[in-house]
Amino acid sequence: MLSRNTAMQHLLLAAVLLTSYVAPNPPLSRHDLAIAGDSRAALVAWTQIDNSSARIHVSPLDHRRDVVMPMRGQQQIAPAIAFDGTNFLVVWQEFDLGRATTFAERVTPTGALVDANPISLGPSTPAFVPRVAWTSGLYRITIGAAMAAVNAQGVVVALFVPVPTSVVDVALAGETTVFARATPAVCTGFSMFFCLPAKNLLTYQPGGGDVTLTTKPQWIEADDGTVLWSDGTSLNVTRGGITRSLVIRANNATVSGPLVIYERDERLFELNLDTNAETLLADGAVAPALLVRGDGRVTLVYRTTSRPSSLKTLELGVELPARRRTF
Repeated sequence: MLSRNTAMQHLLLAAVLLTSYVAPNPPLSRHDLAIAGDSRAALVAWTQIDNSSARIHVSPLDHRRDVVMPMRGQQQIAPAIAFDGTNFLVVWQEFDLGRATTFAERVTPTGALVDANPISLGPSTPAFVPRVAWTSGLYRITIGAAMAAVNAQGVVVALFVPVPTSVVDVALAGETTVFARATPAVCTGFSMFFCLPAKNLLTYQPGGGDVTLTTKPQWIEADDGTVLWSDGTSLNVTRGGITRSLVIRANNATVSGPLVIYERDERLFELNLDTNAETLLADGAVAPALLVRGDGRVTLVYRTTSRPSSLKTLELGVELPARRRTF
């Protein structure tokens, strides 16, 4: 459990990051915006300061409706969303008197709340923000470095995923959970001195094994078959067990298939991993969230750094990026 002073430091840090909307440091500043859906419906969630309190808001992309998530604690941060084809599940982290708890709420495509009370998923570690994905008939959710699951009816169900030690960050890639790990050097022995070197790994569960990295990952993002990770100096991509450096210093990034949207110096860039083509998308923009809607349609939502800040979207699946909506 966090001390009261430590908890207040987290809350003050979150408040500063969320009001300035500059995202130089993981993880709190990186995960204050999310989008999910398909070609028929999409939902956006974000963290907003309301009367000095950080609250999670949600809005359907195609409906002018702003809904605030119910709150039991003092502050809400780090929303994540998944879509089961009928409803959305919004997941967030909430702080209350030194404790961090992960909550979830089902939301309809029109923005109506389904659950009378948020679904409590239990205590979580403030350093790990929640992730959620809909796969095999369940919402799979990261709770700190552990895993949980919720079915389409909003019932928490058992989910066994082995959690390795020395976890740095966690991401969901379809059916697979990817753990970024950094194990320290270990030395043992009495008459002779034996040392095992430090290791940096991506561990895939279930049953995927380890991929050795040359440097320590600070954060990761993932999609089916692709893991994007940063060591603080370069942006790196691991696909099919092969890792290559993109020689890009990114504060934030999101990935879907070969498409990467990354943030650098309050500008957003699009990078195609197959062609290496790079395009500047927006100035004065942070916290990108990406939704591939099918039929060549890709929706990007991001936060502006102007004052007052706003959320904007771009449709990338057209010849030129087209502005769609300002929140």
